[in-house]
Amino acid sequence: MSKIEGKALHGGANQQWAILPVSAPMFPTGLSAALDSSGNAANLTWNAAPGANSYNVKRSTKSGGPYTTIATNITSTNYTDTGVAKGTKYYYVVSAVSNGAETLNSAEAILQYPKLTGNVIGTKGSWNNMGNTIDKAFDGDLNTFFDGPTANGCWLGLDFGDGVRNVITQIKFCPRSDFEQRMIGGIFQGANKEDFSDAVTLFTITSLPGSGTLTSVNVDNPTGFRYVRYLSPDGSNGNIAELQFFGTPAGEEDDVHLGDINGDGKINSTDLQMLKRHLLRSIRLTEKELLNADTNRDGKVDSTDLALLKRYILRSVPTL
Repeated sequence: MSKIEGKALHGGANQQWAILPVSAPMFPTGLSAALDSSGNAANLTWNAAPGANSYNVKRSTKSGGPYTTIATNITSTNYTDTGVAKGTKYYYVVSAVSNGAETLNSAEAILQYPKLTGNVIGTKGSWNNMGNTIDKAFDGDLNTFFDGPTANGCWLGLDFGDGVRNVITQIKFCPRSDFEQRMIGGIFQGANKEDFSDAVTLFTITSLPGSGTLTSVNVDNPTGFRYVRYLSPDGSNGNIAELQFFGTPAGEEDDVHLGDINGDGKINSTDLQMLKRHLLRSIRLTEKELLNADTNRDGKVDSTDLALLKRYILRSVPTL
């Protein structure tokens, strides 16, 4: 099979230009990818390309590729990818085949995960008891808003429940109308402790969000969290009109055994030495070993995890 000669230029995540011969068939457009209700498959759809005989579907775990071809000779304009792993981000492109020649790839589509639900948590009450409580930010109405009882320290979020951890892939938010500036400096966090003492920053708002519309940001952190929240900047009364978290269930809790880095069922000096060597870059831990080495569960493996593991082995802390 020959490939159409040409050059594709990308000006951004949703832009693509192509310099092709006039006779070249067009690459597919309108690609979308959404996780199905099982959470184990991705449903892809795209627009038919004029003159296409079939399509090739390609996938990557990194935006921009490199892409691996996962299906060829697809004659419809849809495909179901059943090889989706929980908690993993996927990026897809599709090419068309016309008279034995393959077109350039389509614009990339990121796998869209469903909106997450949970128990609403956060600062109780509202300014002057006007009823603008945290629930207003989760009602799907961009005209209602949360207006906290105090200027500083207000927050709101979701508790996914006992035994549930979700990997956050996307956050959408809308500011209170005419108070957009109050969100600058706001922080979105994930945690596995109710008091957020182990909070991990997922995104920080550094510029003025658009008014009357949802701003969407992608999150690139593979850690599963039970709790997520928006921590508002001081002086803002927690003002926000709408807050949405999107993601996918993390891997099973039983798959992770904190501290038991070598997986032998014991936590001892051998595990400590493995972590030391990894941090000194004399060895590289596997993905599974890294999960077990993240003893404070902040999504990264560093000297803090080493210190905590050492304290546990010396019995100065009771649990990991």
